[in-house]
Amino acid sequence: MDKEIAELAIGAFLHDIGKISQRAKVSLLSHSEGLQPSICPKKKEGYYTHLHVVYTSDFFERMNAWLPENLNKSRIANLASYHHRPDTPEQIIIQQADWLSAGQDRPEAEEEDTPQYLRAKLKSIFSSIQLDTNDKSSTPKWFSILPQTLDEKAFPKGADDEKDVDVEQAYKELFKSAVEHLTKLSQAPLDLYLEQLRWVFGLYSWCVPSSLTQSPDVSLLDHSLTTAAFATAL
Repeated sequence: MDKEIAELAIGAFLHDIGKISQRAKVSLLSHSEGLQPSICPKKKEGYYTHLHVVYTSDFFERMNAWLPENLNKSRIANLASYHHRPDTPEQIIIQQADWLSAGQDRPEAEEEDTPQYLRAKLKSIFSSIQLDTNDKSSTPKWFSILPQTLDEKAFPKGADDEKDVDVEQAYKELFKSAVEHLTKLSQAPLDLYLEQLRWVFGLYSWCVPSSLTQSPDVSLLDHSLTTAAFATAL
């Protein structure tokens, strides 16, 4: 695989990883926090939006050692972090890929400092299925915030089943486990490395909603995969 395409694909694939660390309330490096004027859009009211990109940048600032040694790590971090304030053709490609993945031009920015956003969980699509138009008995079910498993822990649950769960702590543990796992990726040929990255990130992003717009039933994993695919094609 072409080295520059691989860098673009990784940047696009991990462009929203900050949505996990943001909900985990990871303490930002001072350098990362100071990037808001550069990488976050600004509302006419004077405050910044899409704050998750600051956390994405912070992730790469701390974590670039796990990337393959022959790749341009600064370029990957730059591509991942500037998709809401792009000013280069490649940054614009990821912005367009992000929009295509969402299936629409971006609406108004989500408010990312609300309890609803910070405590968000992935809604099961089966909650929206009705076998009969008169059937109103379907109740929403949500996935737990935890690494993907192959047992009943991965089954969606009703709101009452996890009413005592500390969602912030669950995100902290999820992000901590993801970081520990990513640092163990082996230095492999690019094609194999990308497969490792897809698998490992999928273990921790499968249960995270990519957006709360309309219904939070699209996982961060699915959004990340399609964004990377569109970016690579573009």
